[in-house]
Amino acid sequence: MDAFLLVEPYITGIISILGIFFIEAFIVASFKLYIKQFLSQRTYRIVITLISGLIMTLFSIYFMMMSQKEDYYLIFGNLRMIIILIPIIFLNRNISLVSVILCSVFRLFYYGMTLVSLGYIAIFTSFFLLVVVIQLIVKQNQLLTFIYSLISASIFWIWIYLTNFDGYHSYYFFAVFSDYLNFVILSIIAYVSASYLYHLNNLLFQTMEESLTDELTKLRNLKDFNAKMNEGFFKAREKKEAFSLIIFDIDYFKAINDTYGHLAGDIVLKNLAKTIQEIDELKKVDVFRVGGEEFTIILSKKNGTETVGIAEKLRKKVESTNFYYENQLIHVTVSVGVTSLVKGLRSEITLNGFMELADEALYHSKHNGRNKVFSSDVLTGEFK
Repeated sequence: MDAFLLVEPYITGIISILGIFFIEAFIVASFKLYIKQFLSQRTYRIVITLISGLIMTLFSIYFMMMSQKEDYYLIFGNLRMIIILIPIIFLNRNISLVSVILCSVFRLFYYGMTLVSLGYIAIFTSFFLLVVVIQLIVKQNQLLTFIYSLISASIFWIWIYLTNFDGYHSYYFFAVFSDYLNFVILSIIAYVSASYLYHLNNLLFQTMEESLTDELTKLRNLKDFNAKMNEGFFKAREKKEAFSLIIFDIDYFKAINDTYGHLAGDIVLKNLAKTIQEIDELKKVDVFRVGGEEFTIILSKKNGTETVGIAEKLRKKVESTNFYYENQLIHVTVSVGVTSLVKGLRSEITLNGFMELADEALYHSKHNGRNKVFSSDVLTGEFK
Protein backbone atom coordinates (compact mmCIF):
# COMPACT_ATOMS: atom_id res chain seq x y z
CA MET A 1 0.00 0.00 0.00
CA ASP A 2 2.83 2.40 0.86
CA ALA A 3 4.50 1.56 -2.46
CA PHE A 4 1.30 2.39 -4.33
CA LEU A 5 1.00 5.75 -2.55
CA LEU A 6 4.57 6.47 -3.59
CA VAL A 7 4.04 5.78 -7.29
CA GLU A 8 0.42 6.95 -7.55
CA PRO A 9 1.29 10.60 -8.37
CA TYR A 10 3.51 9.34 -11.21
CA ILE A 11 0.75 7.11 -12.57
CA THR A 12 -1.76 9.97 -12.41
CA GLY A 13 0.72 12.38 -13.97
CA ILE A 14 1.65 10.04 -16.83
CA ILE A 15 -2.01 9.29 -17.59
CA SER A 16 -2.71 13.03 -17.58
CA ILE A 17 0.13 13.88 -19.94
CA LEU A 18 -0.78 11.03 -22.31
CA GLY A 19 -4.40 12.12 -22.22
CA ILE A 20 -3.71 15.73 -23.11
CA PHE A 21 -1.65 14.88 -26.19
CA PHE A 22 -4.16 12.27 -27.33
CA ILE A 23 -6.92 14.88 -27.08
CA GLU A 24 -4.78 17.44 -28.88
CA ALA A 25 -3.93 15.00 -31.70
CA PHE A 26 -7.62 14.11 -31.98
CA ILE A 27 -8.61 17.79 -32.21
CA VAL A 28 -5.98 18.54 -34.87
CA ALA A 29 -7.02 15.49 -36.92
CA SER A 30 -10.71 16.35 -36.67
CA PHE A 31 -10.13 19.94 -37.76
CA LYS A 32 -7.99 18.84 -40.70
CA LEU A 33 -10.60 16.33 -41.78
CA TYR A 34 -13.84 18.21 -41.28
CA ILE A 35 -13.17 21.94 -40.79
CA LYS A 36 -10.10 22.91 -42.81
CA GLN A 37 -11.85 22.68 -46.18
CA PHE A 38 -14.30 25.43 -45.16
CA LEU A 39 -11.65 27.92 -44.00
CA SER A 40 -8.85 29.83 -45.63
CA GLN A 41 -5.35 28.67 -44.68
CA ARG A 42 -4.81 31.74 -42.48
CA THR A 43 -8.17 31.41 -40.72
CA TYR A 44 -7.56 27.70 -40.15
CA ARG A 45 -4.19 28.39 -38.51
CA ILE A 46 -5.72 31.04 -36.24
CA VAL A 47 -8.63 28.79 -35.21
CA ILE A 48 -6.48 25.72 -34.52
CA THR A 49 -4.00 27.86 -32.55
CA LEU A 50 -6.67 29.41 -30.34
CA ILE A 51 -8.49 26.12 -29.68
CA SER A 52 -5.26 24.23 -29.03
CA GLY A 53 -4.02 27.03 -26.79
CA LEU A 54 -7.29 26.92 -24.84
CA ILE A 55 -6.97 23.15 -24.40
CA MET A 56 -3.44 23.57 -23.07
CA THR A 57 -4.65 26.34 -20.77
CA LEU A 58 -7.39 24.18 -19.27
CA PHE A 59 -4.94 21.37 -18.61
CA SER A 60 -2.41 23.80 -17.18
CA ILE A 61 -5.04 25.09 -14.76
CA TYR A 62 -5.87 21.50 -13.86
CA PHE A 63 -2.18 20.78 -13.22
CA MET A 64 -1.93 23.97 -11.17
CA MET A 65 -4.79 22.84 -8.94
CA MET A 66 -3.46 19.29 -8.64
CA SER A 67 -0.04 20.62 -7.63
CA GLN A 68 -1.70 22.03 -4.49
CA LYS A 69 -2.40 18.48 -3.26
CA GLU A 70 0.01 16.86 -0.88
CA ASP A 71 2.68 14.75 -2.64
CA TYR A 72 1.49 16.00 -6.04
CA TYR A 73 3.16 19.39 -6.33
CA LEU A 74 6.45 18.08 -7.76
CA ILE A 75 4.85 15.98 -10.48
CA PHE A 76 2.08 18.33 -11.57
CA GLY A 77 4.21 21.43 -11.34
CA ASN A 78 6.54 19.79 -13.87
CA LEU A 79 3.67 18.92 -16.19
CA ARG A 80 2.93 22.61 -16.66
CA MET A 81 6.45 23.03 -18.07
CA ILE A 82 5.96 20.05 -20.38
CA ILE A 83 2.79 21.37 -22.00
CA ILE A 84 4.71 24.51 -22.90
CA LEU A 85 7.58 22.49 -24.38
CA ILE A 86 5.80 19.83 -26.47
CA PRO A 87 3.43 22.05 -28.52
CA ILE A 88 6.36 24.28 -29.52
CA ILE A 89 8.15 21.22 -30.90
CA PHE A 90 5.28 19.45 -32.66
CA LEU A 91 2.72 22.15 -33.46
CA ASN A 92 3.68 25.82 -33.27
CA ARG A 93 4.97 28.19 -30.63
CA ASN A 94 1.83 30.36 -30.76
CA ILE A 95 -0.16 27.59 -29.09
CA SER A 96 2.17 27.65 -26.09
CA LEU A 97 2.17 31.45 -26.14
CA VAL A 98 -1.64 31.53 -25.93
CA SER A 99 -1.48 29.03 -23.05
CA VAL A 100 1.15 31.04 -21.15
CA ILE A 101 -0.83 34.27 -21.52
CA LEU A 102 -4.19 32.78 -20.49
CA CYS A 103 -2.69 30.87 -17.56
CA SER A 104 -0.93 34.01 -16.36
CA VAL A 105 -4.20 35.92 -16.46
CA PHE A 106 -5.96 33.10 -14.60
CA ARG A 107 -3.26 32.92 -11.93
CA LEU A 108 -3.41 36.66 -11.28
CA PHE A 109 -7.21 36.49 -11.12
CA TYR A 110 -7.31 33.41 -8.87
CA TYR A 111 -4.32 34.02 -6.56
CA GLY A 112 -3.97 37.77 -6.84
CA MET A 113 -0.99 39.98 -7.61
CA THR A 114 1.45 38.23 -5.26
CA LEU A 115 5.19 37.71 -5.51
CA VAL A 116 4.58 33.97 -5.85
CA SER A 117 2.18 34.49 -8.78
CA LEU A 118 4.59 36.88 -10.47
CA GLY A 119 7.45 34.46 -9.82
CA TYR A 120 5.65 31.55 -11.53
CA ILE A 121 4.56 33.73 -14.43
CA ALA A 122 8.20 34.79 -14.88
CA ILE A 123 9.35 31.16 -14.81
CA PHE A 124 6.87 29.90 -17.40
CA THR A 125 7.34 32.92 -19.65
CA SER A 126 11.11 32.60 -19.48
CA PHE A 127 10.93 28.88 -20.20
CA PHE A 128 8.71 29.55 -23.22
CA LEU A 129 11.18 32.12 -24.58
CA LEU A 130 14.11 29.79 -23.89
CA VAL A 131 12.58 26.94 -25.90
CA VAL A 132 11.71 29.29 -28.78
CA VAL A 133 15.29 30.61 -28.91
CA ILE A 134 16.69 27.07 -28.83
CA GLN A 135 14.31 26.03 -31.62
CA LEU A 136 15.53 28.93 -33.77
CA ILE A 137 19.17 28.14 -33.07
CA VAL A 138 18.83 24.45 -34.05
CA LYS A 139 16.65 25.39 -37.07
CA GLN A 140 13.54 23.66 -35.71
CA ASN A 141 15.16 20.26 -35.32
CA GLN A 142 12.69 18.54 -33.01
CA LEU A 143 15.05 16.20 -31.17
CA LEU A 144 17.75 18.83 -30.62
CA THR A 145 15.14 21.35 -29.44
CA PHE A 146 13.93 18.78 -26.93
CA ILE A 147 17.37 17.76 -25.64
CA TYR A 148 18.76 21.29 -25.30
CA SER A 149 15.54 22.48 -23.66
CA LEU A 150 15.77 19.71 -21.04
CA ILE A 151 19.38 20.58 -20.28
CA SER A 152 18.75 24.33 -20.17
CA ALA A 153 15.67 23.90 -17.97
CA SER A 154 17.90 22.82 -15.07
CA ILE A 155 18.60 26.55 -14.55
CA PHE A 156 15.01 27.05 -13.41
CA TRP A 157 15.16 24.24 -10.85
CA ILE A 158 18.35 25.63 -9.35
CA TRP A 159 16.83 29.12 -9.20
CA ILE A 160 13.54 27.91 -7.66
CA TYR A 161 15.29 25.95 -4.92
CA LEU A 162 17.89 28.62 -4.20
CA THR A 163 15.27 31.33 -3.76
CA ASN A 164 12.43 29.18 -2.34
CA PHE A 165 10.18 32.08 -3.31
CA ASP A 166 6.99 30.05 -2.83
CA GLY A 167 7.97 28.40 0.46
CA TYR A 168 7.81 24.85 -0.93
CA HIS A 169 11.34 24.35 -2.23
CA SER A 170 13.96 24.25 0.54
CA TYR A 171 17.39 23.88 -1.03
CA TYR A 172 19.41 20.71 -0.77
CA PHE A 173 21.00 18.82 -3.63
CA PHE A 174 18.90 15.65 -3.51
CA ALA A 175 15.64 17.63 -3.61
CA VAL A 176 16.79 19.65 -6.64
CA PHE A 177 18.08 16.58 -8.44
CA SER A 178 15.03 14.37 -7.79
CA ASP A 179 12.60 17.13 -8.81
CA TYR A 180 14.52 17.87 -12.00
CA LEU A 181 14.79 14.14 -12.71
CA ASN A 182 10.99 13.91 -12.45
CA PHE A 183 10.74 16.61 -15.11
CA VAL A 184 13.20 14.80 -17.40
CA ILE A 185 11.44 11.42 -17.07
CA LEU A 186 7.96 12.87 -17.65
CA SER A 187 9.24 14.99 -20.54
CA ILE A 188 10.75 11.94 -22.26
CA ILE A 189 7.45 10.06 -21.88
CA ALA A 190 5.57 13.07 -23.26
CA TYR A 191 8.02 13.53 -26.16
CA VAL A 192 7.90 9.86 -27.21
CA SER A 193 4.10 9.78 -26.89
CA ALA A 194 3.64 13.02 -28.85
CA SER A 195 6.09 11.82 -31.53
CA TYR A 196 4.10 8.62 -31.96
CA LEU A 197 0.71 10.34 -32.01
CA TYR A 198 1.73 13.03 -34.47
CA HIS A 199 3.50 10.46 -36.64
CA LEU A 200 0.26 8.48 -36.83
CA ASN A 201 -1.62 11.71 -37.52
CA ASN A 202 0.70 12.63 -40.40
CA LEU A 203 0.66 9.07 -41.72
CA LEU A 204 -3.14 9.09 -41.75
CA PHE A 205 -3.34 12.31 -43.74
CA GLN A 206 -0.49 11.29 -46.03
CA THR A 207 -2.42 8.10 -46.84
CA MET A 208 -5.62 10.09 -47.38
CA GLU A 209 -3.77 12.59 -49.57
CA GLU A 210 -2.24 9.83 -51.68
CA SER A 211 -5.65 8.21 -52.16
CA LEU A 212 -6.91 11.50 -53.67
CA THR A 213 -3.85 12.23 -55.84
CA ASP A 214 -3.19 11.09 -59.39
CA GLU A 215 0.04 9.10 -59.26
CA LEU A 216 1.44 10.30 -62.59
CA THR A 217 0.66 14.03 -62.65
CA LYS A 218 0.29 14.66 -58.88
CA LEU A 219 -2.96 16.48 -59.64
CA ARG A 220 -6.16 15.60 -57.80
CA ASN A 221 -7.85 12.42 -59.04
CA LEU A 222 -11.36 11.38 -60.11
CA LYS A 223 -12.34 10.34 -56.59
CA ASP A 224 -11.54 13.78 -55.20
CA PHE A 225 -13.23 15.46 -58.17
CA ASN A 226 -16.49 13.57 -57.62
CA ALA A 227 -16.53 14.46 -53.92
CA LYS A 228 -15.78 18.16 -54.41
CA MET A 229 -18.05 18.48 -57.42
CA ASN A 230 -20.96 16.94 -55.53
CA GLU A 231 -20.44 19.15 -52.48
CA GLY A 232 -19.72 22.39 -54.36
CA PHE A 233 -22.49 22.13 -56.95
CA PHE A 234 -25.39 21.58 -54.56
CA LYS A 235 -24.15 24.24 -52.16
CA ALA A 236 -23.81 26.80 -54.98
CA ARG A 237 -27.19 25.93 -56.53
CA GLU A 238 -28.96 26.21 -53.17
CA LYS A 239 -27.36 29.56 -52.32
CA LYS A 240 -27.53 30.92 -55.90
CA GLU A 241 -23.75 31.34 -55.96
CA ALA A 242 -21.48 31.34 -58.98
CA PHE A 243 -20.05 27.91 -59.77
CA SER A 244 -18.20 26.76 -62.88
CA LEU A 245 -16.81 23.60 -64.38
CA ILE A 246 -14.02 23.57 -66.97
CA ILE A 247 -13.37 20.31 -68.82
CA PHE A 248 -10.46 19.97 -71.23
CA ASP A 249 -8.44 17.26 -72.86
CA ILE A 250 -5.36 16.99 -75.04
CA ASP A 251 -5.99 17.12 -78.77
CA TYR A 252 -4.83 14.06 -80.73
CA PHE A 253 -3.31 12.46 -77.63
CA LYS A 254 -3.55 8.99 -79.16
CA ALA A 255 -1.43 10.21 -82.07
CA ILE A 256 1.24 11.41 -79.60
CA ASN A 257 1.34 7.94 -78.01
CA ASP A 258 1.39 6.20 -81.40
CA THR A 259 4.13 8.48 -82.80
CA TYR A 260 6.47 8.91 -79.84
CA GLY A 261 5.44 6.07 -77.49
CA HIS A 262 3.51 5.90 -74.22
CA LEU A 263 6.48 7.17 -72.18
CA ALA A 264 6.34 10.37 -74.25
CA GLY A 265 2.60 10.57 -73.53
CA ASP A 266 3.28 10.29 -69.79
CA ILE A 267 5.87 13.07 -69.97
CA VAL A 268 3.41 15.29 -71.85
CA LEU A 269 0.77 14.67 -69.17
CA LYS A 270 3.20 15.52 -66.35
CA ASN A 271 4.47 18.67 -68.06
CA LEU A 272 0.93 19.73 -68.90
CA ALA A 273 0.04 19.50 -65.21
CA LYS A 274 2.97 21.77 -64.31
CA THR A 275 2.07 24.20 -67.10
CA ILE A 276 -1.52 24.56 -65.89
CA GLN A 277 -0.41 25.27 -62.33
CA GLU A 278 1.80 28.13 -63.55
CA ILE A 279 -1.31 30.13 -64.51
CA ASP A 280 -1.88 32.76 -61.81
CA GLU A 281 -5.64 32.18 -61.53
CA LEU A 282 -5.10 28.43 -61.08
CA LYS A 283 -2.20 28.38 -58.62
CA LYS A 284 -4.52 27.96 -55.64
CA VAL A 285 -7.21 25.98 -57.45
CA ASP A 286 -7.47 22.19 -57.56
CA VAL A 287 -6.96 20.73 -61.03
CA PHE A 288 -8.17 17.15 -61.51
CA ARG A 289 -7.08 14.41 -63.87
CA VAL A 290 -10.29 12.44 -64.38
CA GLY A 291 -9.30 10.24 -67.31
CA GLY A 292 -6.37 9.33 -69.55
CA GLU A 293 -5.96 12.78 -71.12
CA GLU A 294 -9.02 14.48 -69.65
CA PHE A 295 -8.83 17.13 -66.93
CA THR A 296 -11.30 19.26 -65.00
CA ILE A 297 -11.22 22.44 -62.93
CA ILE A 298 -13.88 23.55 -60.46
CA LEU A 299 -14.23 27.30 -59.92
CA SER A 300 -16.48 29.00 -57.42
CA LYS A 301 -17.31 32.72 -56.95
CA LYS A 302 -16.53 33.38 -60.62
CA ASN A 303 -19.03 34.50 -63.23
CA GLY A 304 -19.25 32.89 -66.65
CA THR A 305 -17.22 35.56 -68.44
CA GLU A 306 -14.32 35.29 -66.01
CA THR A 307 -14.38 31.50 -66.24
CA VAL A 308 -14.27 31.57 -70.04
CA GLY A 309 -11.39 34.05 -69.78
CA ILE A 310 -9.47 31.67 -67.51
CA ALA A 311 -10.21 28.77 -69.86
CA GLU A 312 -8.95 30.81 -72.83
CA LYS A 313 -5.81 31.72 -70.89
CA LEU A 314 -5.26 28.01 -70.16
CA ARG A 315 -5.69 27.13 -73.85
CA LYS A 316 -3.20 29.79 -74.96
CA LYS A 317 -0.70 28.82 -72.26
CA VAL A 318 -0.67 25.18 -73.40
CA GLU A 319 -0.48 26.15 -77.09
CA SER A 320 2.52 28.44 -76.50
CA THR A 321 4.43 25.95 -74.32
CA ASN A 322 7.07 23.71 -75.87
CA PHE A 323 6.83 20.07 -74.84
CA TYR A 324 9.84 17.85 -75.45
CA TYR A 325 10.57 14.15 -75.45
CA GLU A 326 14.17 13.08 -76.07
CA ASN A 327 14.89 16.47 -77.67
CA GLN A 328 11.90 16.10 -79.98
CA LEU A 329 9.44 18.97 -79.92
CA ILE A 330 5.83 17.84 -79.44
CA HIS A 331 3.14 20.38 -80.27
CA VAL A 332 0.33 20.13 -77.73
CA THR A 333 -3.05 21.85 -77.71
CA VAL A 334 -6.22 21.36 -75.67
CA SER A 335 -9.93 21.65 -76.38
CA VAL A 336 -11.97 23.18 -73.59
CA GLY A 337 -15.62 23.12 -72.50
CA VAL A 338 -17.13 25.39 -69.85
CA THR A 339 -20.45 25.73 -68.08
CA SER A 340 -21.45 27.92 -65.12
CA LEU A 341 -24.12 28.62 -62.58
CA VAL A 342 -24.53 32.40 -62.53
CA LYS A 343 -24.61 34.23 -59.21
CA GLY A 344 -28.11 35.30 -58.20
CA LEU A 345 -29.92 33.19 -60.80
CA ARG A 346 -31.92 30.18 -59.69
CA SER A 347 -31.34 26.98 -61.65
CA GLU A 348 -33.03 23.60 -61.26
CA ILE A 349 -30.42 21.77 -63.33
CA THR A 350 -29.20 18.46 -61.91
CA LEU A 351 -25.57 17.65 -61.23
CA ASN A 352 -25.47 15.17 -64.12
CA GLY A 353 -27.13 17.71 -66.39
CA PHE A 354 -24.59 20.36 -65.40
CA MET A 355 -21.65 18.06 -66.12
CA GLU A 356 -23.20 16.96 -69.43
CA LEU A 357 -23.37 20.62 -70.53
CA ALA A 358 -19.62 21.01 -69.92
CA ASP A 359 -18.98 17.76 -71.81
CA GLU A 360 -21.11 18.94 -74.72
CA ALA A 361 -19.18 22.22 -74.83
CA LEU A 362 -15.92 20.23 -74.92
CA TYR A 363 -17.13 18.07 -77.81
CA HIS A 364 -18.36 21.21 -79.60
CA SER A 365 -14.80 22.56 -79.33
CA LYS A 366 -13.41 19.38 -80.83
CA HIS A 367 -15.94 19.26 -83.65
CA ASN A 368 -15.14 22.87 -84.55
CA GLY A 369 -11.44 22.46 -85.21
CA ARG A 370 -10.04 21.69 -81.71
CA ASN A 371 -7.73 24.02 -79.73
CA LYS A 372 -10.80 26.12 -78.91
CA VAL A 373 -12.90 27.14 -75.91
CA PHE A 374 -16.68 26.88 -75.95
CA SER A 375 -19.10 27.49 -73.09
CA SER A 376 -22.61 26.07 -72.74
CA ASP A 377 -25.31 28.31 -71.27
CA VAL A 378 -26.85 26.60 -68.23
CA LEU A 379 -30.29 28.12 -68.97
CA THR A 380 -30.53 27.67 -72.74
CA GLY A 381 -27.86 25.09 -73.54
CA GLU A 382 -26.55 27.30 -76.34
CA PHE A 383 -22.85 27.33 -77.16
CA LYS A 384 -20.73 30.46 -77.18
